[in-house]
Amino acid sequence: MLMSTINEKFLNILQNEDFHPGMLSVDSEHRCILATVSVQDIETLIERLQEVKPLIEHYHTERHKEALRLLQDAVGASTTFGSVEELLNSVQGGVKPRTPTTASTNNNHIFEVVLYDSVKDEYRSYKVVNSRMPLALTNDAVYRTIINSNPDMQQIEVFLRAYSEDYRNTYPLNAKWEGKEFHINDRGQLNRIASEYYNEYIKKHPQGNTKLFREYVTTNFKKV
Repeated sequence: MLMSTINEKFLNILQNEDFHPGMLSVDSEHRCILATVSVQDIETLIERLQEVKPLIEHYHTERHKEALRLLQDAVGASTTFGSVEELLNSVQGGVKPRTPTTASTNNNHIFEVVLYDSVKDEYRSYKVVNSRMPLALTNDAVYRTIINSNPDMQQIEVFLRAYSEDYRNTYPLNAKWEGKEFHINDRGQLNRIASEYYNEYIKKHPQGNTKLFREYVTTNFKKV
């Protein structure tokens, strides 16, 4: 059996909060414990711990991501909290006032979605954080009706443009391709919809690039 010489007494000493190597040789009993441990078993233990360390780190990361997803869902379904940070601050007893924010709070992009339920004659609002739809929203009967009636609404950009004033204000329509209006960012990577139209543009203009594409579609948008 591997590492059979690493016994419970030896491990208990290692787990001491104030551990130092001298603790293993303070008296004859401790020196006896140390003498029974095989150097090969120590090397094997070190090797095994090095192998398992990345796995432990991976599951810690996954656990953190899952916790963050749950918090984002909670914020999305809440009408009180505007961000994960605000929610955590309240749990910890903070008294920082809520700052109404529609575009970005601590790098979180937050958009309020408002749905009207004609059956109950009421409005319901949800918060979409970092383009992640909260479960409360996706389970809403009104939302289900919307995407069943128009499958395009399953694309989050299309849905947010239709049902979030925050989103429309943050990403206003500023470009047009083949009669279809959309938002294109000034710099950086193109968003999903802009990328689709850019691919169509390149087929017609093989010598084009993103700079020329931006100029083309923004100019078309300004035309009456």
